[in-house]
Amino acid sequence: YLEDKSDTMLISFEGGSRARLVREGALEDEVDEGCRWRKLIEKRSSEMKTAHASEFLSYLNEHVPPFVSSIVTGLNSECAIDVSNLQADHVCYRTDSIEQYTSLVEALRSDDSFKLLVESEIGGRPIATFKLATPIEIKLANCDHSINVIEIPSPKEGSPYNAGLEHVEFAIGDGMYKSPMNDDSHQHALLSWMECYPSVSWNTKALHKKCNPDVSTKLDFADHGKVSVKFHLIPLEDVIEFEVQQSV
Repeated sequence: YLEDKSDTMLISFEGGSRARLVREGALEDEVDEGCRWRKLIEKRSSEMKTAHASEFLSYLNEHVPPFVSSIVTGLNSECAIDVSNLQADHVCYRTDSIEQYTSLVEALRSDDSFKLLVESEIGGRPIATFKLATPIEIKLANCDHSINVIEIPSPKEGSPYNAGLEHVEFAIGDGMYKSPMNDDSHQHALLSWMECYPSVSWNTKALHKKCNPDVSTKLDFADHGKVSVKFHLIPLEDVIEFEVQQSV
């Protein structure tokens, strides 16, 4: 064993038992080699996550401004709804598979350009909400909007759709409402909002949500397809902050 300087020798015994003799220092060499490979894998994984997050940020900066601009213009021309004085508090980006959702969320969690506000299960699926370090600015002829919150839901089981921007939500509360919990004030404000636009086809499915109820309508665009526009009283980031405080 010592003469041929082999690292290991395997010895078999009757009954099937085996033993491994290891040259002094060889085991440490194996451990060091394993650590080097693990570090290389971890480095490569980190680089891939950084690249994924950078690509997603570039996508948002390129696509969110025309997306929001089309919606603002469409609301005005088709519904006579002027949102120039409302806060466009977040946009929603839908993933097309749980694998894409998991990969994207992991990448964003490790990138300084994004801050995870919350990830929770809603309606039987995980939804993550991130805050951008640098808001996305939308410059329009008669108003400007700034988006710094991105909502990313995983797909609903049995409801396939393509990945991409899905909806925008506007806050109509003017900072007057402190609690997002549904009560008479929420109901009155949202019903009054819909009464101002009687010709709009309103979806009231979420009007009776326990927290931060909303009403919505849909617009159809050649470039973006059919998109949803939602109206609620309190911005999503404030709702998340409220819910986190309540859970402490």
